[in-house]
Amino acid sequence: MSQIKLPIIAAIAFGIAYLCTPMTVPLCKRIGAIDMPDGVRKINVVPKPRLGGLSFFLACFIVLFPLVGESESVAALLAGGALIVAGGVADDAFDMPPRFKLFIQAAAALVTVFFIGLPDEFSCFGLIR
Repeated sequence: MSQIKLPIIAAIAFGIAYLCTPMTVPLCKRIGAIDMPDGVRKINVVPKPRLGGLSFFLACFIVLFPLVGESESVAALLAGGALIVAGGVADDAFDMPPRFKLFIQAAAALVTVFFIGLPDEFSCFGLIR
């Protein structure tokens, strides 16, 4: 993929996410994915829909899916992202426990690494090699 295409792809993804985000509100109401203020932990004062990540993933999926044939990495990232989004939607709708969220995140990472593979060299902020 050329460097010239990248800003165009990003702009298209932004436009799709911008248009799709308001469309998630009826879905949020239907499945009960509304964040209600509680006066203790939450800072919102009015109920807010929770599924904003869904429209972001949909936008990324739409612009990246045509590139799956060009790179296995794109397919792996979309598969891992789909797991994260599914877990996020489940959490938003049913308020899942933290262990469930951690399990989904670990599974998404494993799926992504399984398809892409481990890097030849790994460094965590230069501290661990």
